[in-house]
Amino acid sequence: MKKTVFYFLTILITGVLVNCSDTSHDVSEEFLALKSPNDYVIANSIDELEAMLLSSIEKKFEPNVYFKITKISYLNVKSGVIADIEYITGSGEESNIILMKDFPYEVNCNAKKINGLYENNSKGGGISFSCSGEECCKVHAKLETDGSVSYDCSCDNCTMTIELPSLNPG
Repeated sequence: MKKTVFYFLTILITGVLVNCSDTSHDVSEEFLALKSPNDYVIANSIDELEAMLLSSIEKKFEPNVYFKITKISYLNVKSGVIADIEYITGSGEESNIILMKDFPYEVNCNAKKINGLYENNSKGGGISFSCSGEECCKVHAKLETDGSVSYDCSCDNCTMTIELPSLNPG
């Protein structure tokens, strides 16, 4: 009887420890900074940022797709903000969106296919860039030496989507 109780308690405690230590889906606050290094706030909360990006993510996946932001990094710009926002869907697919707000310099898009809102030399406002198609499709932003930014997709068969976010806080 003592052995049975001991084994039961050992299994129970091990299960509790494994469940409590499984934080693989939790994201450290340092990776989700809503304030850029130049003190620009992209959203007031992660929930607000997710609401801003939902339309773009639904266009890439499906309506009402569950996703969680996993990392936010910033291009080193002096004015406005360019944020690279990585996320994972409920089915485990990873991708990203680049959010540009109040950026006063030229924007160049280098993609074979472009959907949505786009004007060459677009300045200011809030615009999101995403790429869809094959699994490898992710959007990249590169800060050029002249202060402009170039956007492209990681694969040849991607379609870049450019649109205004649903909300425009900041």
